[in-house]
Amino acid sequence: MDEPDREDQIIRERKFKIDFDVQFKGIDVEQELKKDGKNKKQENDEVLGDLFDPFKQIDENNLGIIQSDGNVINPPERDIITEISIEGERGVNWSIMASMIFIYSVISIQVGNTFEPIIAIILLIILAGFGFTLGEIWIPRKKMKMLGVTWVIISMKVLYGLAIEFRNWNMISVEGLGILLILLVFVNFISIIQT
Repeated sequence: MDEPDREDQIIRERKFKIDFDVQFKGIDVEQELKKDGKNKKQENDEVLGDLFDPFKQIDENNLGIIQSDGNVINPPERDIITEISIEGERGVNWSIMASMIFIYSVISIQVGNTFEPIIAIILLIILAGFGFTLGEIWIPRKKMKMLGVTWVIISMKVLYGLAIEFRNWNMISVEGLGILLILLVFVNFISIIQT
């Protein structure tokens, strides 16, 4: 290597070192670091979203956090899939309820037309009692309330049918049928108020 080239290399190295010799006088380094920290916190990768940090302290007031006793203080907002599922389930429940009322009504009509009056009365009262029992069991439970109310409605329909059958069997007059139906409506109204 030539002497001039060697001197040029030394000068270049020295100049390189001088260029990176930064003077920190008058600069508040802590304030600059805080600014950088704030900027980093505000940056969010929109593609990935929030990433789970297993070492981060969990804030128990966040949405969807399950407590040690199994309760969720702040349930998460419903997404579109959950909303569609709930609406679908509600539609299925109404369909099942309508079909239950129809089938139970057909059974009670068949009982009233097939059997002798005394046997039919006993069977229809048993059917109505069965529905009222299920209603009594399920109405106090929050998630089963709708099913319990459905069984009470079915039982009241059976009792209305029984009252009409009394008239068909010539056990009561038309006026007696009217009074009996009004009494059943009153009982139905009382049961609705209590639920």
